[in-house]
Amino acid sequence: MPIADSRQPLRRQWHLLQLLPQHGHGMTSREANLALQQHGFTVDKRTTERDLRMLEELALVQGEGQNPCLWRRPASQSLQMAMTTAEALGLTLLEQQLKPLLPASLLQVLEGQFARARQLLEEDKRFNRHASLMDKVRIIPPCFLLQPPKIGLPVLEAVQQAVAEAIPLAVDYQGLHDERPRCRRLMPLGLLQEAQITYLIGRDPGSTQNKLFALHRMSYAEVLHGEPLDDISDFDIDAYLAAGHGQFYTQETMQLHAIVTDQLARILSETPLSPTMELLKNNAGEWEVKDNLPDTALLRRWLIIHQNMIQIINKEVSNAKQCN
Repeated sequence: MPIADSRQPLRRQWHLLQLLPQHGHGMTSREANLALQQHGFTVDKRTTERDLRMLEELALVQGEGQNPCLWRRPASQSLQMAMTTAEALGLTLLEQQLKPLLPASLLQVLEGQFARARQLLEEDKRFNRHASLMDKVRIIPPCFLLQPPKIGLPVLEAVQQAVAEAIPLAVDYQGLHDERPRCRRLMPLGLLQEAQITYLIGRDPGSTQNKLFALHRMSYAEVLHGEPLDDISDFDIDAYLAAGHGQFYTQETMQLHAIVTDQLARILSETPLSPTMELLKNNAGEWEVKDNLPDTALLRRWLIIHQNMIQIINKEVSNAKQCN
């Protein structure tokens, strides 16, 4: 057999391993076969079934149930190549940064990589002095953070699949002011992560109004395979945010002009508001800041936090400062 032909089954089986989920609902052999075909492999269902049984014998996959059997990879399995000490250090630092921000279900997807990084660093301490760096590094959040809300892993996976594949979604959703969850059918458009909150941007069937749905307020989510999807080709997530939707951005631009204390001036000289910020001393010996900035909720929050160190000259920004 030519070398190219002998490599084909290995490539196919490697892709099959990568396609199988590690959490939630498993994948049938038919679904696995269709996924392989979508990734460019010409393969029939019986070959895919043989591949799955062979991988099961090697303990690389697990089959559960019958008619149909659902296949998945073990939750602790990682398909990545060997990790260097530098990569392990970077992943461990990333884990410290993400843990206060992301729901556990989002972190669970990365837990296999984080666990490998921690294990490698522990083992390398005996012969690599760099591996002990994490014993001397800690990350402090920039502000007080609430605990991330809990998102069910089946909900997260269903929403992500619906957004990625543009498939309608059925959810049980309890809004902030709702007494109980209610069933909704949504056209998924995109996902937003704002601090610890993950939002689905979606539309009701037949509507062109874009709405935000917090994933932690969904008690159930199901991808509605085979159901028709409204035309959502007009949606662009960047245009949506730039137009002031989602409560994060506005179309307005602040012409910021303010007097700041010496302490805040020192901070801004090291970490400017933007690349175009001007920081100059006026004739009275006071520090003046001038900048042209997007009028965002984050900017307004920054102005409020530093209200004792900043005197707003620009009237428009002063009005924005009073809004939250």
